Amino acid sequence: MRKTAHYRRVVWFSNQRSDLSEVIKDCFSGVPRAECPVFEYGDDFDVVVARRSMKRTSCFLHLVVFEKGAPAAVIPAATGVEALDADVTDPPKGMEFIQSQLFVVIRANDVVWTGHNTTLRDGTVNALLINMIEHFDRDDCDFKLEAILDRDAFEKVFQAGVAEIDLNVGDFRPVLESLLSSNGDPGVGFLKSLITKRLSPNQVAAASDVAGRMMLRAGRNWDKPQVKSLLSTMASSVLRNHEDEFVIVTKSGLRVTRSKMTLHKDYKVAGDKRILNPSDCEDKLRDTLDTFDQTGLLE
Repeated sequence: MRKTAHYRRVVWFSNQRSDLSEVIKDCFSGVPRAECPVFEYGDDFDVVVARRSMKRTSCFLHLVVFEKGAPAAVIPAATGVEALDADVTDPPKGMEFIQSQLFVVIRANDVVWTGHNTTLRDGTVNALLINMIEHFDRDDCDFKLEAILDRDAFEKVFQAGVAEIDLNVGDFRPVLESLLSSNGDPGVGFLKSLITKRLSPNQVAAASDVAGRMMLRAGRNWDKPQVKSLLSTMASSVLRNHEDEFVIVTKSGLRVTRSKMTLHKDYKVAGDKRILNPSDCEDKLRDTLDTFDQTGLLE
């Protein structure tokens, strides 16, 4: 199954910097390996640490959120009837219905995760980790997760391959006026063909309310040296000079907008829409973190 690994950096509020992976390993140092701790998450939910793997410099956690004893909605599988009514069913004895799952690898203060069953935003992942640490009566939880990357490494990442540049060029009126005044200029023939009749001054003015976008994508030719060089130069120029909104996506998974940077990477893992193979997920997340580190983006 195709999943997405998301990267964030731990930012500590206190002056004394800690390593989140070491904090978490300390939390579990006194927990028997045969025990899967359960902690509260909000007013209605509990979370079980279904799996954990502590290595020398990192740790892996599989957290499963559930509502104790809560039923699930079902629908009869009958056919040939006029109508069917939805109902609820209780979980099997000794089991709980899963609400969401978090698979996360933490190395020092670098965090990479995959959510399952439902979308997990930064705040939710942050809250799950903090609630887990508080469960062990620790006070090392004054942190937040942010997409903090080394801007000096952008040029290197752009040179390695730009997948897409999506530009918001503002209102369409200047482009439209240029098309109307052009005399067969190269590159504008197709756009000009969309205008099939003379436009009134009011219609031209109305183009100010129409947003213009331009998307640049190399497709299969992205790895040709001249194509990589061109897109890299354009991406750097957009990052420095473009005043409107933009999105730059690199082949390494970096996504840069005018106001935000995120780093993510798609991967394939054994599983389906309901469950993932935890061991395979751990391996893929560790590989993803290594890949991110090798790009030079991580601090």
